[in-house]
Amino acid sequence: PLLLVMSQTIIKLQDVQREGALLQEKRIAVSAAREISEFIRLQFGTLDSLAATHRFLPQEFELRQELLEQLLFNNDSFVDISLVNSDGFETGRVDRIKTITRSDLGDESATERFVVVQEFGYFISRLFWESNKPFFVIGRGIFSSRNFFQGAVFAQVDARIMQEVVNRLSVVEEGGRAYIVDQDGIVV
Repeated sequence: PLLLVMSQTIIKLQDVQREGALLQEKRIAVSAAREISEFIRLQFGTLDSLAATHRFLPQEFELRQELLEQLLFNNDSFVDISLVNSDGFETGRVDRIKTITRSDLGDESATERFVVVQEFGYFISRLFWESNKPFFVIGRGIFSSRNFFQGAVFAQVDARIMQEVVNRLSVVEEGGRAYIVDQDGIVV
């Protein structure tokens, strides 16, 4: 009888420990999700400031490019920033790697991101891969004080920067593992 009681106690203790571990994992996941959400909010904040000041940007292409470039290099997570007018044509665009000329500017009017920003004011894309690196695009509509659509600003974000969020989690510091997956369950 003593062995039976001890084995039942051990089984219950293992169940309690397993439930505690699962609860801790859920807390860590919620904390990471909150930090990633805050990171994305901060990125949108940068776009919000550009949208709020877009009417003060110079009309001259080279000066506009220079100001966009300063914004790009002041934000480590942005890879590309583009400014689009109300008709969907890019009026400025800078990239961290490529040099963008006036002839590189394109028509965004038929893209999903432009249509969504025009209708809802904000856009965030699915994760996509370029050169084996994960990226996503965020966008913010530019509206007048009377709520008339005047254009949009888009930024391509390097999703690898979210790894810093994961590295700061207590479970990782204690020798555990944590990782971020995309919408298809692929580890980012």
